Amino acid sequence: VLIALLLLHAMVGYVELGTDSWIANLMTNIAGMKGILLLVYTSSIMFALRFFAGPIVHRISPLGLLFCCSVLAMIGLFWLGNSTAGMAVFLAATTYGVGKTFFWPTMLGVVSERFPKGGALTLGAIGAAGVFSAGFLGTPGIGYVQDYYSSQKLHTDAPALYQQYAAPEAKGFLFFPKTTGLDGTRAVPLMERPEGQLNDAEKTVRSAVIYGGRMSLKWTALIPLIMAVGYLLLILYFKARGGYRQVHIESTAQNASAV
Repeated sequence: VLIALLLLHAMVGYVELGTDSWIANLMTNIAGMKGILLLVYTSSIMFALRFFAGPIVHRISPLGLLFCCSVLAMIGLFWLGNSTAGMAVFLAATTYGVGKTFFWPTMLGVVSERFPKGGALTLGAIGAAGVFSAGFLGTPGIGYVQDYYSSQKLHTDAPALYQQYAAPEAKGFLFFPKTTGLDGTRAVPLMERPEGQLNDAEKTVRSAVIYGGRMSLKWTALIPLIMAVGYLLLILYFKARGGYRQVHIESTAQNASAV
């Protein structure tokens, strides 16, 4: 169970921290809005809702809450990948923000309740798994997907333009094949300029970058889907053993009196 929780929290880091590090830039490109405002909005949702975590956990159990959060995060990320502007972006961001709200604290709560003897060492290991996953998997993984689909889109639509804007080196991610993305020094300035100031070739490059950003969010939505399956399996596991319960450590005095 501890190993399963460790892996699930690594995915939490991927979804929450890894996505947050990219989402401001992605939504600026995708929706034509200040992406940092979206990040501030979802963070505000998290700040407000975490005050109500206790009553929710007591009603549906910690694992039930984590399962619901995974489903909401999956829907929110996929929705963001399909949204362009206005109310759709607002609703998708709200769904994603609510979904990621309870991941981190609830996971630490589950670990502390089920493995109290592990103390700060176990909690530290769980937290480290999330942080390392965000840095070594989340950020590079989302960037890889964006590079892959942006380059494929431009290569299909305008092969000559792709040769002009291709990055000097190919990059890979884990066991996935290397891909040659677009050169950021040339593509990023196009995203920062108003669309009306771009020529047809530059608009084609911009469209490819936006397409890659959309696909990166859609593929990232698979991670909370896997998490939802993992939490559901844990719910079924504990149900087969009589239900989820907090593990208590008996004090020395209680042990002595029992003897």
